Amino acid sequence: NSVPLPSTVKAYTFYGAIQLRLDVNIFNYQLAGTTPLTLGDLVLLAQQDAAQSTPPWGGASLCDACSTLDPSTHYHGSATGDQYHTWALVDQHSLNVADIIPGVGPTLQSTFNAPESHLNISQPIAQSPGSAVQVNDITGLAGSPTTDMAAEIVLILMRQDGIA
Repeated sequence: NSVPLPSTVKAYTFYGAIQLRLDVNIFNYQLAGTTPLTLGDLVLLAQQDAAQSTPPWGGASLCDACSTLDPSTHYHGSATGDQYHTWALVDQHSLNVADIIPGVGPTLQSTFNAPESHLNISQPIAQSPGSAVQVNDITGLAGSPTTDMAAEIVLILMRQDGIA
């Protein structure tokens, strides 16, 4: 990542963003966690925008000068122009701290089995047309709020070229 992308190259980045929130549910006492622990995709931590950054645990993305992540669509792109398009494949899990005492059990297992995890994903299948891994449609052309990764890129290009 030592050389910035030329301005003529368009970047479409999808990255896993598994979030774990610790809750406490013991008898009638319930306290929901407020700040999620961002686990990335369990291999790389959550990404940093600057492609040339070298965070100690990895996770640089191709989204220089991007806007902040929209919490409703999990999308952020170029603050100006349309060179960068980035989607966080957010999967949120809550872990009851009380579950840790007798054993983590199925709550934590569901985190490891999340489809956004690099430990449980096959890239060609996840990014192919018709994939179960969905992203929010920022174009409004898909006919539904979400679509697969390949279709979203095509819709963006169609809108940019004025054919949609």
